[in-house]
Amino acid sequence: MNFRYSKSGDFCKDYAIATKVKIQALIEQGRNMITLDELYANVNALNNAQKTSVRMAIRVAKDIGDIRKTKIKGVYEVVRY
Repeated sequence: MNFRYSKSGDFCKDYAIATKVKIQALIEQGRNMITLDELYANVNALNNAQKTSVRMAIRVAKDIGDIRKTKIKGVYEVVRY
């Protein structure tokens, strides 16, 4: 499979998209908390570029208000409207 990495090689758009979809799916399933580790595992993020892409997707989800950080590192709370 050909993944689309940035020219610098430190970001992969495909992993960011997959993470966004997974976050939305977990929210729709009624999850209250989402962990960074489970997102890494769900999209099979193994190298630094893939993990950076997952974290960037989390940042987008936080910016639009779907999730917010908690006091526990790597754990995010789903925001209910």
